[in-house]
Order: sequence, then C-alpha cells, then structure tokens
Amino acid sequence: MSQNISGINITHSVNASQIQELQNFDDAESKSVKVNSQLESTDEDLYQEVDFEDMSLQEVTAAAQSLENELLGLQMQLDILEQTVKSNEEIKANYEKQCEELKEQVKQVQKEICSAETPQEKMQLRKKQSALNKSIQDLSSQITSLLYEIKANGSMESALRSEYTETKYDYSRAQIAQGDKQKALDRELKASDKNSTIQLSSSGSTTSTNAASANPSAAPSGASSGKSSNNMLNALKGWEGLRTTAYKCAAGVWTIGYGHTGNVSPGQTISEAQAEQYLRQDLSSFENEVTSLAKNVGVKLTQGQYDALVSFSYNCGGGALKKSGILEMLKGGNIDGAASKLKQYVHGGGKVLPGLVSRRETEASWLYT
Repeated sequence: MSQNISGINITHSVNASQIQELQNFDDAESKSVKVNSQLESTDEDLYQEVDFEDMSLQEVTAAAQSLENELLGLQMQLDILEQTVKSNEEIKANYEKQCEELKEQVKQVQKEICSAETPQEKMQLRKKQSALNKSIQDLSSQITSLLYEIKANGSMESALRSEYTETKYDYSRAQIAQGDKQKALDRELKASDKNSTIQLSSSGSTTSTNAASANPSAAPSGASSGKSSNNMLNALKGWEGLRTTAYKCAAGVWTIGYGHTGNVSPGQTISEAQAEQYLRQDLSSFENEVTSLAKNVGVKLTQGQYDALVSFSYNCGGGALKKSGILEMLKGGNIDGAASKLKQYVHGGGKVLPGLVSRRETEASWLYT
C-alpha cells in the first residue's frame, strides 16, 4: 500500500481491506486478543495424537516421511512469517521517526505564528500547521494498523510454533515406532530361522524348504522360475504388514491387505487368503517388468536374484531398477557391485530409514544365491 501525506511517500504491506477491518473494532489491541483466542481454541480442537500402534512397518515409514515433509513446510512458513514481522517492525520504526520529525516542524510553525506580523501570514502558517497535524494523525493511524498486523502475525506465529512442536513430537514417535517394528520383525525372522534349524536337525532334509520360506535371508538357489518364491512373498508380507479392513494410508489412499490399493472401498474387509491373492496380483506386473528388463540386458538371473529385484522394484519402482545399472553388474558377474548399489536405496525424506536399510540388506543377500 502507498500513500502520499503532505509530500511524504508512505509504503507498507497493510492493504486497504485490513485497515477497514481494523476500524470495525474499538482498537488494535482488542482485535489482537480476539484473533489470539480464536487461534488457540482452533488449535486445541484440531490436534489429535497419531496412533502408530496398529500401523505396519511400511505404513509407519510412510507416515514418518509425511511428517518430516510437514515439518519442512511449517518451518518455511515460520521463516516467512518472521521475515514479515521484522519488515513491519522496521516500517513502523520509520513511521515513528517521521512522526517525530513532523512534530518538530509543528513546534517550529507555532513559533513562527507567534512572531508573524500580519493576519494573512498567521493564517497561512495555521494552514500549514493544520496540514502537518493531519499528516501526524494519518501516520499514527498507519502505525496502529501495523501494530495490529504485527500482533496478528505474532498470534499466527505462536499457533504455527505449537503445530510445529506437535508435528515434531509425532515425527519422533513415528521414528521410535519404526525402529520398534523393525526390531520386532528382525526378532520374528530370527525366531523362524531358529525353529527351522531345530526342525532340520530332527527331520533331515524334509524341512529345508520350509526353512528357506520362513527366513528371508535364506533365499532358494537355482535358476529363476519367472515367479516370486514363497520365501520372498513371506518377507514382503512382513515388510508390508497385513490389514484385513480397508484404511486410508498416509497418502490418503484407500488400502487393504498387504498394501493393495486397486478398487478398495471404505468398510471393505477381506480374508488373509484374499490379501495374499491381491499381493500376488500386484506383484505380477513387477515380475513381468524384471523379466523383460533382464531379457533386454541379456542376463540370466538366479531365483534369489530375481526375488531381490522384484522386491526392490515393488518398493522403488521398475524405473529405479532400470536406471540403477544393477542388471548390467549382474551380467558382468559383479555381484558385490550390484549388492552395494542396491544398498544405496535407503533414503526417505532426505534421511536414511532403518526399515529400508534392513530390507536392502536382505535383498542384497539374495543376490548371492
């Protein structure tokens, strides 16, 4: 907004509607109090603590990424708001300085009026004095408007800081939940491995296949069948987590089973068998993509390598596999290089995620089988 008061150009960020709105209240202080109370009551009504207990590891990981992005957005808003308040404070100080200068001019004109010799001269001086007083009054009004805006922005900043604190708290809880769920999955896998070893020692080679399917790190060897093994399927179930009732994921998409999102409706329920069927259907497109990419590169994959790359593509997308160069490394016999490359895909929201580190470690181990 820009105004010209007695030859003085005045510019600041308060628009005409804000000034008109200010005039609807007795003074700026009363409005600031009202805005602050509204923000506080709204803040209390909106906040609800996020429950991570019923989420799968994959969901908690996604929630943590979403919360981290929200924190970055809130911090950006706070930075902009702080800059706005600082700018308005500087403008207000400039207005106050101009007011003081005008008041000094009024004093000087008053002296001139007292020493004026003719009525006409006194009249001209009084007009000048009146104009100066009007300028002071207008500047004072602008200062009051700025005070209101500064107070309103301060209230908004307080609300944003409160939201930032709550979001940061939820983000910390999500990270803890993510770590706990990963540890629980690792314990479960170790227990499965231990049970399989016990069965193998008592039943001979009969249970060796069961051991491989129970332990994701013990992928089956041999040439690829062109389909995901039960071993990989079991690992994927652990990473994704089972939900037999439809729910909205962190991205707001209706989801069911082991992360299935196609044609899911609110209130829908399925059996564990149906969830596995959905998972196999979802995997088929990634299986076909890995098969096609391997054929184009001219590499023959083992079953373990095939499982690792399908799992990786399911998590990161076929495009990531195509660009990674992993298939070319496997073709050249550089399994160490392929495993090292695979382990680089562990970031979410700019940070290393423990759940992805563990998943990549397992997938990388399959490359050697």
